[in-house]
Amino acid sequence: MLDRTKKNFPGAYSYDLLVSGGLEGAAKGYEHTRGLTHKCYLPLFPKLSLDDTITITQEFGTFPMTVVGLGMMFENMAYHYQEDSETRKPFADALRWIFTPTQQSFYEMAMARGTTVISQAIEMFSLPVSSQK
Repeated sequence: MLDRTKKNFPGAYSYDLLVSGGLEGAAKGYEHTRGLTHKCYLPLFPKLSLDDTITITQEFGTFPMTVVGLGMMFENMAYHYQEDSETRKPFADALRWIFTPTQQSFYEMAMARGTTVISQAIEMFSLPVSSQK
């Protein structure tokens, strides 16, 4: 599947979760998971079934994992240990900013990449099945 992803979505970051025949450590078992995003949209199209659909998600990777983790920890600590919402607000605002940067360049990058991915998906699914392998 990773080879198809790289071929059909050039330039997209992809990571092969299957390492040496299976996942190890904290990631073990995730090779058998299926996301839930498709269940959010399927009810909007009652004539379709799961077999008729494909769901594509885009992770923007706004900040390094350590920054995201720290922001989440600080916001969680403020939620549990600060008495009033005014004291918690700066931590909530910082976490919101981590997940949704306000820089115009971020929005331009996200829209450009999203448009590219949709165009690549339309192109891929317009090809005869034998061409997609």
